[in-house]
Amino acid sequence: MSKEEFRKSLTEDEYIREVAAGHAGVLERQGTRGSHPPHIPSLIGIQDIKYLDSTGLSRHRSIRDVTRYAIVNQTLNMTAH
Repeated sequence: MSKEEFRKSLTEDEYIREVAAGHAGVLERQGTRGSHPPHIPSLIGIQDIKYLDSTGLSRHRSIRDVTRYAIVNQTLNMTAH
């Protein structure tokens, strides 16, 4: 079921509860929903982390990689919709 189909199937009260359960500042990512929010990594100790995502696909070599990761996961993901 797509995200749009899921939201259309909710009653008004269910939708309000789902929106209220969200965390401020947390954006949905591809494959997530308000009822199943994305994992939020900690930035504490980021200088010691070699990969920026749990999949290990985004390497962390410098601030450029952190910036690129943020752009891809926020901006480009939103334009895909």
